[in-house]
Amino acid sequence: MGFGAGIETVIVCLCALLGLAVAWLVFRRSYLGGGPGTFECYLRPGRGDFNRRWSHGVAMYQGDALLWYPLVSLSLRPRCQIRRLQIDIGPHRWPTSNERTFLFEGQQIVQLIGRQFESDTCELAMSPSAVTGLLAWVESAPPGQGQYGHTRAQDHSL
Repeated sequence: MGFGAGIETVIVCLCALLGLAVAWLVFRRSYLGGGPGTFECYLRPGRGDFNRRWSHGVAMYQGDALLWYPLVSLSLRPRCQIRRLQIDIGPHRWPTSNERTFLFEGQQIVQLIGRQFESDTCELAMSPSAVTGLLAWVESAPPGQGQYGHTRAQDHSL
């Protein structure tokens, strides 16, 4: 086997691996985006921490957890699991002018407060209908669980 045949074999193997990775990403995207209770959103750890980047992903409700998956990843495991009974909804707002360059038009930012995050907060940017769904999901905890008797969303200016 000559030098040229060795290079051709390497190129064919690399193309095959690239093709498999693309096929896996297509399968993963259809798997994550196919069911009810699934929506695209951006996630940013911390509250208003502009040093942290927004990560684009897909979120889906699964029982008492909201699972967030990065849009581009080879893993089928969620990167973030938000437990309904361990969070409160903080203020929600429209994106700043700097944030609008990264987010889709019309998205709102919701702050989630909970001990499960490394900085006690995280922010999700999503469509207004997804915000309504998130608020309903958090408030619909089974009787005797959750925090009834107070308003979770502190900013009703939207």
